[in-house]
Amino acid sequence: MLWLLLNLPARSPGDLQAAGVDTADNAAVSSYVIDHSYAAAAGHLVEPVFAPLGFDWRINIGVLASLSAREVFVATLGQVAAAEDPEDPQSALRNMTVDEGPRAGQALFTPPVVAALMAFFLYALQCMSTIGVMRRESGSWRWPAIAFGYMFVLAWMMALAARLIVGAVV
Repeated sequence: MLWLLLNLPARSPGDLQAAGVDTADNAAVSSYVIDHSYAAAAGHLVEPVFAPLGFDWRINIGVLASLSAREVFVATLGQVAAAEDPEDPQSALRNMTVDEGPRAGQALFTPPVVAALMAFFLYALQCMSTIGVMRRESGSWRWPAIAFGYMFVLAWMMALAARLIVGAVV
């Protein structure tokens, strides 16, 4: 499912050429496809929520994908990095920079952003199977919605606090 979201809508060679992408350059094609995918659109959609934490649309894709299970975050970022540089995704991940906004051109994974990510994942309820069990056991969506909501708010607030504290120290 994640692969589909990262690769759709499909692009024809004509679309890529019209956008000025060299179709012989696999890295350029992969990067263009992921930048214009449904997953990227979702990442941009939630950007206002996560921007105060220092997350950009690529991290947001990972956070959204991790709703199924936390460990999916790492695989998602791996796929995003591999799209940017299929030959050396580790280097691409390490060298990612912010695309736009006041931090444009700066490293994406700074100590404050990493601290915010760790704090967010520490508190967030991101296992949909847990939410499904809560729904089955409680007989309604009320308690799963309350649990997800308050844990999301708590995770967001703690991530912001972690980002600000680490940002002040570093």
